[in-house]
Amino acid sequence: MRYGLRFGLLGPPVLYDTDGEVRSIGGGKMRALLVALLLEPGRVVSVDALKDALWGGAPPASAQASLQNHVTRLRRLLDDPERLRAMPPGYLLRVGEGELDVRVFESHVTAARAAHAGRDWERALREALAALALWRGTPLGGVPPE
Repeated sequence: MRYGLRFGLLGPPVLYDTDGEVRSIGGGKMRALLVALLLEPGRVVSVDALKDALWGGAPPASAQASLQNHVTRLRRLLDDPERLRAMPPGYLLRVGEGELDVRVFESHVTAARAAHAGRDWERALREALAALALWRGTPLGGVPPE
């Protein structure tokens, strides 16, 4: 599965569109929703967990409707309503191969370790540098604490 969008969590959360331009995620609640889903890519995140991510354990009475509005806005931002699916007991964000910087980082680290074990120093260095290049600052920088 390849969508073309890319997501970044190794620094302030960011969304890149298909031509590499940064796409505005929006305010704190939208950012918190996207981060909560990206921390569990390809897995269902419960509505309760999403409410907790957005309101820190003290959701307002309007939380369910507000969450649904944020999900609708996020679907528009992602250009594909099927990418973010309602699946009981919550929502699932489909993330393709190479779309999430954390996964790409892990792939480079694994390759660097394998190259090191095989005494392929040039490849080990190249993979380690590629992994480090993905870091843009403090992971999840700018996301309000729960």
